[in-house]
Amino acid sequence: MSKQRPQHKKSSQSGKPSSAANTPKTQSNKEQTNPAEMNTLLRSLREPWIQKRSAMIAIAVVSVALMVLVAWNIIKGSGDWGQGLLWGFVFGASVWLVYYGMNWFHSLFKSKNK
Repeated sequence: MSKQRPQHKKSSQSGKPSSAANTPKTQSNKEQTNPAEMNTLLRSLREPWIQKRSAMIAIAVVSVALMVLVAWNIIKGSGDWGQGLLWGFVFGASVWLVYYGMNWFHSLFKSKNK
């Protein structure tokens, strides 16, 4: 039998609606951007955040660290070196599989003409 916490009733504020909920949200003319600025903003968001070489180094470090961590845990737990190395390789390769898979997926939607 599980114990349940008692549910507390939330008190209402004497039936008065809050003023913030009733005020419509309006945008001033300053907050609106023109289409040229919006296109520039969207184009800058599509640019890479880091260089490709730095990304490859980071992915290599992460995949090797994952390989070592998985292999070490399996070898430590079962003592089977073959299984530990196999699963370490599988998990390390999965990092690269996700990287290249996402590159392929994004290339399907990327415009060909620049």
